[in-house]
Order: sequence, then C-alpha cells, then structure tokens
Amino acid sequence: MKELGALFTESLLNILISYNYPVVVPVPGKKRNFRKRGWDQIQFITDILMQQSFRVYPLLKSVGRHKDQKKLNKAERSRNAMGGFSLNMDAVDKLNADGLLTDKSCSFILIDDIKTTGSTFRAAAAVLINLGINHIHAISIAMD
Repeated sequence: MKELGALFTESLLNILISYNYPVVVPVPGKKRNFRKRGWDQIQFITDILMQQSFRVYPLLKSVGRHKDQKKLNKAERSRNAMGGFSLNMDAVDKLNADGLLTDKSCSFILIDDIKTTGSTFRAAAAVLINLGINHIHAISIAMD
C-alpha cells in the first residue's frame, strides 16, 4: 500500500505545483483506523510533501467520537461530520507567524484519503472558513 501512496504523492506534487505551492492541510483521521491499518496514509503523503519543501500545516484536529462514515447514508454523513474538527492552535500560531494567515492570495488544499459525499471536506472547510481562510480546495486519494 505504501507504494500506492508514493505513486499518489508523485501525482499530487504536480497538482500542488499548478496551484502555486499552496498550504496543505491534512484532514485528521480516526486513531482507531490507524491502529486497524497499521499506518496513516495521509501522514505518509504529507511527510513526503514536507521533504519536498511544501508547506504542510496540521491545522485541524479530530474532536469527539463519531460513527464510521462509510456505514452512513448521505444525510447521516453530513450530520456526523459537522462539528468533527477543531483548530490545532499550535499550527494556527505557526501559520500566523509565517504570515500565511493574513496572505489573502494564499490557497489552502485539504487532503484526505477518501471522498464519498464530501461531508468530511465540508466540515473541515467550515473550520478553516471560520479562521478567515477563503481559498480552499480539496483533494482525496480515492472516491467511493
């Protein structure tokens, strides 16, 4: 699976370059899923991006216990995802110190492992919008 992650990362590098090196914001996953899989594919990808000098800021953290999205219908996914994220203030402080929070021309790209209905991306983007970030895009490894 890590070979697939490396292949995706190579394609992602080209996409990110086309966005003029945006700030990459990983969507945090559930710790129970990491334990089940044995690795965190988004962390694997963002580690490679950081080695390539991309700006990766873990601005989000998962809060509360939510049901597994893949077992829910579209309406349930939307309700389940809302309120599922809060800000990682240490990362926000670093983003601000680096001058990127006030740079209105800066694009931000959320990255997640899978997109089904977009509920997780919408919930994550809502937190960033409340922070004052305007240019938000989303990329997933796969779609279901």
